[in-house]
Amino acid sequence: QHAVHGTPLIVILLGKVVDNRAFCSVSTTPEQKADRLELIKLGLAQGALPHVKAPANCTTDRYWWKTAEEQKPEMERKKTNPVKIANSSALTVVMRMIETFQTSAKEWKPELDFLASVMKLFASSR
Repeated sequence: QHAVHGTPLIVILLGKVVDNRAFCSVSTTPEQKADRLELIKLGLAQGALPHVKAPANCTTDRYWWKTAEEQKPEMERKKTNPVKIANSSALTVVMRMIETFQTSAKEWKPELDFLASVMKLFASSR
């Protein structure tokens, strides 16, 4: 567990922020999403548990916008609601991401498909 990033599986899902830009499963190509699924499989095979919670003091929250919004000033971007990471498991984070993206399901179809694949991996890891 990490006080900023949560658990290893959450880190794989959310990636990291570099120069105020998040590199996560949402901002990736289909090939990169497939690579992330392989990382999740590896993590699960090595004993990472999707139900382990991030620390309660975890400082990472995440929200998303489509790349078309990047041309706008940050305060004008149409963003999703934030997904809280503190005291959340990777499983909970995925469920919250699905709930967040379902509000505009057509716009977020590739992300929802990816998250459905992640849920299948988590479900089969028991």
